[in-house]
Amino acid sequence: MTTKLTVPSMASRRRGVSAPPPMEWMVHFEPASEAGKVSKHVSAHKGKYPDELIDHYSVGYTVGDGGFSKVKLARHRMTGIKVAIKMISKETLQRQGELFRAANEIAALQLLKHQNIARLFQVLESRSRVYLVMEHLPAGELFDYIVAQGRIRDEMVARKLFRQIVSAVAHSHQEGFAHRDLKPENMLFDEKKVLKLIDFGLVSMPHTEQCKTSCGSANYAAPEVIRGESYSGPAADMWSLGIVAYAMLCGCLPFDDPDLRVLGSLIRKGEYAEPSHLSPSARDMIRGLLSLDPARRMTMDQLLAHPWMVAGLPTDRLDTSSQIECAELDPQVVGVLARYYGVSEDRVRSHLETDPYDHVTADYEMVCLAKTKRLPLRLIEGAGTFQPRELPEIEVEQPDADSDATGDGADGAGRMRPGSALSNASSTISTPDASRAGSPRTRRGRRRGMSETLQVPNVDAMTPRSGNWLSARFNSMRTLAQPLIVSDSNLGINFKSKADAETVRQAIYAHLSSLPGEVRVKNRMFRLDVLMRNDLSDNQEIRLHFEIVRIVDPPLTGIRVTRVKGDRAQVQKACLAIFEDFKV
Repeated sequence: MTTKLTVPSMASRRRGVSAPPPMEWMVHFEPASEAGKVSKHVSAHKGKYPDELIDHYSVGYTVGDGGFSKVKLARHRMTGIKVAIKMISKETLQRQGELFRAANEIAALQLLKHQNIARLFQVLESRSRVYLVMEHLPAGELFDYIVAQGRIRDEMVARKLFRQIVSAVAHSHQEGFAHRDLKPENMLFDEKKVLKLIDFGLVSMPHTEQCKTSCGSANYAAPEVIRGESYSGPAADMWSLGIVAYAMLCGCLPFDDPDLRVLGSLIRKGEYAEPSHLSPSARDMIRGLLSLDPARRMTMDQLLAHPWMVAGLPTDRLDTSSQIECAELDPQVVGVLARYYGVSEDRVRSHLETDPYDHVTADYEMVCLAKTKRLPLRLIEGAGTFQPRELPEIEVEQPDADSDATGDGADGAGRMRPGSALSNASSTISTPDASRAGSPRTRRGRRRGMSETLQVPNVDAMTPRSGNWLSARFNSMRTLAQPLIVSDSNLGINFKSKADAETVRQAIYAHLSSLPGEVRVKNRMFRLDVLMRNDLSDNQEIRLHFEIVRIVDPPLTGIRVTRVKGDRAQVQKACLAIFEDFKV
């Protein structure tokens, strides 16, 4: 049975415009007798991930890998919408005494609902991991966008992007959070080229007046952070915004050196070059943000009203308010979920009102997205799994303020490691001196969280699992049978050619296979998974994804490279060498 749900067109919402007929959102329900096929399909993932995860998502390949977490691309089974699942190792965090960071990140993401902050849909917890199901941002990092163009030459384009970054940070500050790891790698584009802020793993919590943790990426760290002093989280974020603005407009970092001591000296001096192409207004803004004295550094209120920021706006201040409305539950979506689960609408509605970030909340958000995008749904009546999970208010564990936990980004002496190229991986030295924070409020005014205390595994009793974490039966997402279509030729494209996609695919596959040293290439049609350990990578292992894409305007074929594992400087060096003599 097919249900046609009417969705008003955008034109019908505009005053004085003749609206076309409303568009219909198609939802087709198969009879309940087909439900057995779904159970058989899902069972192949049993034992690899929590049931609540594999019942609702088909897990794909790794798109990011860090010291204590990895990010995998997945597909929501009910709607087919792609999501990113951040898998955080509790064992690793516990060894470093930083398990509280996972709880802090969840608390921040639950509260911060903003169009320029990646959305959190669901939180799961197993004995060894915490899983965050988040919005998938497919168009790459701001870092790659900058590298692909050398620098953003048009200040109007840079201004548009920087406004989005500032809007996300301003909203965070208004809610009491300081990000403390602002850098282009933590700013990703969605499919509409909207920038969104990610990775709140180092966030400082509300009511924290002074932080004591030297954390983040050294190239973007404020001088007071480098000196190891107590500092204001928002003021440190303002310095990092200045570094990001400089990187966007100049294509390089104002302070950069592979030796941490030299880099620290450069940052403490605060002397940097101002290229001649910078406009006077941009120079003034960057100077204000990169003031050595936090008390004299440009504040967020001053930045929002700066002439460079408001140029071309009808107002004298940038509006950073959230555009995500606290709307009532959509009765059509609630009805679809109730029919899919085989339960009453009242039961679904009453559970959604608690907003516990379980699979019901995620399913609701996914179906709302499908409705907005007019994606037709084919569902089996009563085949959905309805296992609502009530969560107590979150309790954020606080560390000893005087403890020194050296994390993935710190050496044995607790010193911050330097960045590279445009940045480096996050480096954590000690735990933050954050006041105990309550759970965040939901979109409907309630306060919910993840769990009172994260379940900590016995590290000594942990034994690694053998075998492949992914079933070969569900590797369809890892193979691109057709080249991806992108509209912008500058959005993270490393190579462009007038040749057709198949010719480019064969050429880059042959080129990569012929490289000296250890190079392993998995050919997945218009996607190549590459592992490299040779002179191009300084004999360090790096993993890359090469995607062949079809560019709409101008009509070209492109290759987009995504870093999965490895130091960013080594990856950049390897990519430059690979494409230096590559021709099609």
